[in-house]
Amino acid sequence: MKKIAFILCFLCTILFMVYILFGFFRYVNFRVDSAGMQKLSLVGENDANMYLLTLKLTHCNKQLYFGCMPYPGGISDSVIQIKGYDEKGKTLDEKVLCFPKSQDDSIRTIWLNYENKEVPCNYSLNIDKLQKELNSMTQNIRGEYYSKEEDAHYMYRLFCVPKGQPLPKKLIFRFDKYSIECDVNNIPKRVKVTRIDKMEP
Repeated sequence: MKKIAFILCFLCTILFMVYILFGFFRYVNFRVDSAGMQKLSLVGENDANMYLLTLKLTHCNKQLYFGCMPYPGGISDSVIQIKGYDEKGKTLDEKVLCFPKSQDDSIRTIWLNYENKEVPCNYSLNIDKLQKELNSMTQNIRGEYYSKEEDAHYMYRLFCVPKGQPLPKKLIFRFDKYSIECDVNNIPKRVKVTRIDKMEP
């Protein structure tokens, strides 16, 4: 009986150690997997060219990690540059893809009914700010939309192109080891704002 008890105890210890070891293998980084940009027709918004940028973020680099913070290593390949181009192939000034300073600063997040789901959207002041946001993102990726089916996060950001300025046709994201070309759909898609979250006073 003692021998059986010892064997059972030994097996339980082995199973526990395996669980502990593999249970602490976690994803420490994420990467930008794809990008798309869509011109919007927001209900009640007629005086600006609004665009919604969608970035698919997938996790990568599973390692032994004992901390609690998700994605402690941040983005796996830093964003080196984001460039926008118009339909003539000319580079867009970052001030073209921006949000006006007159925008209500009390707004934290706008929720849109987009592609049959409610998604959280924040304003990006310009593409330079977007680059810095991606390069500094770690655990705050949890605040982005999560798709259980794809096991990936989706980052949605609103941009505004001032009236009279050339419209974007393409964005190119350059990372440390790869690039992503993002085509812009300039056929407006009508969407509705479902709710607005304000900053705490």
